[in-house]
Amino acid sequence: MVRVLVVLLSILSFAPAALAERDMPRIDAAPNPTVTDETPNDPGYAPLLQAFDRYRALAATGGWGTVPTGPKLEFGMRDSRVAAMRARLAASGDLSETGADPDLFDAALAQGVMRFQERHGLEADGVTGFKTIDALNVSVEQRLKTIALNLERMRALRIDPARPLVLVNIAGAELDVIENGVVALHSPTIVGRIDRPTPLLESEIDRLEFNPYWNVPVRIAQVDLLPKVRKNKSYYNDLNFRVYSSYGETAREIDPGAVNWYSAEAKKYRLRQDPGPENALGPAKFLFPNAYSVYLHGTSHPELFAKTARYLSSGCIRLPDPLGFAAYLLRDDPAWSRAEIDRVVAAGRNKGVRLARPVPVMLAYRTSWVDAGGAVQFRDDVYGLDRGA
Repeated sequence: MVRVLVVLLSILSFAPAALAERDMPRIDAAPNPTVTDETPNDPGYAPLLQAFDRYRALAATGGWGTVPTGPKLEFGMRDSRVAAMRARLAASGDLSETGADPDLFDAALAQGVMRFQERHGLEADGVTGFKTIDALNVSVEQRLKTIALNLERMRALRIDPARPLVLVNIAGAELDVIENGVVALHSPTIVGRIDRPTPLLESEIDRLEFNPYWNVPVRIAQVDLLPKVRKNKSYYNDLNFRVYSSYGETAREIDPGAVNWYSAEAKKYRLRQDPGPENALGPAKFLFPNAYSVYLHGTSHPELFAKTARYLSSGCIRLPDPLGFAAYLLRDDPAWSRAEIDRVVAAGRNKGVRLARPVPVMLAYRTSWVDAGGAVQFRDDVYGLDRGA
C-alpha cells in the first residue's frame, strides 16, 4: 500500500515552527468527502476529488504508456515516436483526434501537446522537447499521489466561506481571490526563488501603501545590489536609492558617490529606494502581519510575468496589476474610487491606507489543482515539499 508523508506548513529553513505529518489517502480508496469536520470549504476541493477518481479509474485500466526520449518533435515532422505520443495524450484527455498518419506530427497533435504543456506549467509552444517528454512520462500512479497530497493540503486548511480569501499558490505562481465560493479575481504572480522561498502562512491583509519606499533588506543589499554599484558607480543615483551611514536610528544620509564600495565598510550602509517608476515594489504594496517580513507588491519589471517559471523573487509576491488589486480591496470604501487611486499614485507621494475590514490571505503550496476551465493542473515540486509523492 502506497502512503506518502505530508509535511505541512514548511519551506526549507523559512518554515514556520509548527509542523504536521499525516498519512495520505490510499490510492485504491478515495479520500472520504462525507465527514463533515474534515470536508473543506475550499471550492477547489470537490473538482480535484473528482479528478482523483478519474485518474484512479485510468490507473485501474493500465494508465498510459511512455514516449521514447530523443530529439525534439514538432509540427510537420515524421517520426516513429509520434504514435506513442498520440496514445499518451489521448489517454490523459489532451488529444481526441487519432490522425490519418500515425507517424505525422500534424496540427491536431500540436494542439494536444500545447494543451498538455499548459496543464503542466511548461512553455506552450507545441514542441516536444526533453521537459515535455519528461512530464509525459510521469506515471498515472505518480500523478495520483500528487493529487492525493494536494487534497490533504486542502483538507488541512480552514477557509471561512463568509469572508473573501486571497489565496496565493506558490507552486503555481498565481493568485486567486475566492469570494462566495468562486474565483472573483485571478492573477499570475512572481514568487520566491528556490534559495529564497516564499513561506507558507496564514494572515490578514490589513493595510496597503501607494508609492511605497523600499527599505532594502540587508541580504539583498549585500548580495544583489553591492555588485551592481561596484560595476556602475551611478547605479544608486540612477535608480533613486538613498544611502544611509548605518542601520541605526541616528544614521545620516550620505552621497553614494563618496563611498568606496570596494571597502570592508561597504556592507554597513543602509539603502532605501524612493517611490517612482524605478522602485522595485511598483506603485503599491500590501501588508499583512507575519514573521518573515514578506508582502505582496507591484514591480518595475512587468516583462518577467511573460515567463512560464516565475520563481524569481527573494520571498515576496509580485503582482502584475497592483492597482487593480488595490481597487478590489478598497471597493467598499467610497473614498477610494479607481480614479482617486490613480490620482494618488500619479502624485508620487507615499500614502498608507488601513483597510476597514482586513482580508484573509493564505500563502499555500499546491502542485495539483483543477482550473476554472476544468483542466487538471500539475506543477513541478519546486521547493521539494512533495516528499515521496
